[in-house]
Amino acid sequence: MGAYEELLMRLKDIDLIGQIGSLLSWDQEVMMPPKAALLRAEQIAWVSKTAHERLTDSEIGGLLERLESNDELSDVQEANIRLARETYDRATRLPTEFVEEMAKHRSKSLVSWTEARENDDFSIFRDDLELSIEHARKKADFYGYKSLRYDALLDLYESGLTVERLDPLFSGLRDNVA
Repeated sequence: MGAYEELLMRLKDIDLIGQIGSLLSWDQEVMMPPKAALLRAEQIAWVSKTAHERLTDSEIGGLLERLESNDELSDVQEANIRLARETYDRATRLPTEFVEEMAKHRSKSLVSWTEARENDDFSIFRDDLELSIEHARKKADFYGYKSLRYDALLDLYESGLTVERLDPLFSGLRDNVA
């Protein structure tokens, strides 16, 4: 098996682990009995940790290095390698323990958010929201940013997007809504 095929196989396994995590999250929101929440948080944390460990494995980095110096790849393969490199580099900036902690908290906070909404009592969710915001700040700090923390987080959804580029769009919308 060539390096490209091995990389694809490893990335597919990581994606399958992520799909399992998504299924666990879906079940938590739709079918899971409320008393199973703590166990589910541990399951989701383990799945997230395992996917992160596999993604940040030095073998992936080695495969990427070998492939990046290969001049015989197709345009599609080169694009896949570029995206895999971006994903790998971003993931290696996050400590595994942080990824696990964040996933566990996200799962637990769903319970407090649901309870707060049902009881129309924000105080039930307040502490979890504060920790979620703190996690977002730490995540941005781990990724690094030039101007604003939020730029690091925006880049996860739209590569290269910054608050500076986005503000004029929202300003125009705000003027038309107000």
